[in-house]
Amino acid sequence: GGHTGWSRAWLINFFARLGDGKAVDDNLRARGGVTVTKLAWNPSTIRVELSAPGRTSIRVRPPLGWTMAGVKRDPQGAFEVRPQSAPNFAIDFVRLPD
Repeated sequence: GGHTGWSRAWLINFFARLGDGKAVDDNLRARGGVTVTKLAWNPSTIRVELSAPGRTSIRVRPPLGWTMAGVKRDPQGAFEVRPQSAPNFAIDFVRLPD
């Protein structure tokens, strides 16, 4: 639909809770001209595919209880990701042990 702002965020959360990643993929954007092109998850991994043309790095924060394996957080709790040569890339978040 043509939802924007908080109503779109509410719908994204709703579809995520239902496990419908395909419905989430369509109107999702992040700061700085970054587009989420695909979102998939299971109980142990969240994979986010992004398009960030013209960006040399982006900062991401995973949901609470999740991390990026092999990457250190900055003092604000975010991870800096540097896309390789292509503007499209994937990020995998893994669940922290209980």
